[in-house]
Amino acid sequence: MVKNSFSASMEMSGSNSKSPKAVTSDGDPDTGSVILDISEGLVSSLVEPNQNRMNKTLQTAVVDLNIQSFSLGSSNGESNVLSVKGISMEVNLEALAQDNNGSAAAAVLTLRDMERLLIPGFFKTENQTEMNSDIITAFLPKTKHSNFSQSINFTIQHKKKSEAGLVTCVYWEGKDQAAAKVDASTGEEAEASRWSVNGCWVAYSDENYTICSCSHLSTFALILQIGEPPPEDPFLEWLNRVCVTIGLFFFALAIVTFLLCSWNAKINNTARLHLCISLASSHFLMLWMDRYVEDKVACKVMAGVLHFLILASFSWMLLEALQLFLLVRRLSKVQVIQRDGLPTPVLYLIGYGAPFVILGVSAAVFSDGYGATDSQVCWLSTERSFNWALTGPVIALLGVTGLHSNG
Repeated sequence: MVKNSFSASMEMSGSNSKSPKAVTSDGDPDTGSVILDISEGLVSSLVEPNQNRMNKTLQTAVVDLNIQSFSLGSSNGESNVLSVKGISMEVNLEALAQDNNGSAAAAVLTLRDMERLLIPGFFKTENQTEMNSDIITAFLPKTKHSNFSQSINFTIQHKKKSEAGLVTCVYWEGKDQAAAKVDASTGEEAEASRWSVNGCWVAYSDENYTICSCSHLSTFALILQIGEPPPEDPFLEWLNRVCVTIGLFFFALAIVTFLLCSWNAKINNTARLHLCISLASSHFLMLWMDRYVEDKVACKVMAGVLHFLILASFSWMLLEALQLFLLVRRLSKVQVIQRDGLPTPVLYLIGYGAPFVILGVSAAVFSDGYGATDSQVCWLSTERSFNWALTGPVIALLGVTGLHSNG
């Protein structure tokens, strides 16, 4: 009966959270606080004092709930772990029971769409903010004394991978709690409800989850702080396009020169010609690499082609160094200069074949590594160190080129 009443009440709260007032960008802290108070009261009604080990779970369209109750003599002294929807809390109920007439209870619940009411904008910071977890409430129903001998750890899954930005553990500070405290940064009393970091900190975090340690229980969430992007400078954008355009013009002159002219009929222009073609093509793509960020497929293709062209540029640079090395070696031996270097088909095989193999292996290993980046350009992702698909081969090619130059 109590469980049915709880579900019905939460469905009403859930429907209210979807009202036009609640879904605005301003949020509704007062309504959110009321729903949290009602939730805690209904959950407390599910707990019976001195019950010997009780564990209840409840899942509806608007709430996920896990309750554990404890009485002395039914535990081995280990910490209890409550888990709800990818969120877990570790608490020692036995230690709490010793100060509460031999029994204690803990509850963890999540209410759907609460982020519509308790928006991340209630966290005071100069950075952009977004909610990166479900909002959870953890409390001790019918447990009067809650002096924790050690911090309470919460393991909270991220809604999305946090590659960039500062993950912050926050708790909901109601209006009554906020009015009793003084803001350390301004020295003024806070009169409104807000997200606060007092008593909570990040113990560990990676791109998938964060462990928050808190000295108290309340309503918690993860807020991702993202620094304000630097304002775009139209002059720098214009200057960049002008410089690249001028560079393309001179690349075009070099390509025409190598196609039509040769300072010696026995000297092969293939390497330097295709070096210029690869560099010119990659520079041309760079002019447009930010125009296809919204088109996922086109962005992946552009990032892959650009990866291939840059690798090809370094491959042809290595082949040109090899050509010059062979020519100088013949001159040092006072030999008649023959058709120098490697045959043209071999040059094509190495110049374009090696980059194609690297591109194919990279795409097969991690195809999602190509696409839009945090800088809003189509390029290689830093996730799983995928940028080494370019950095590694380039370092190797430069090393071999340097050996040939020194030789």
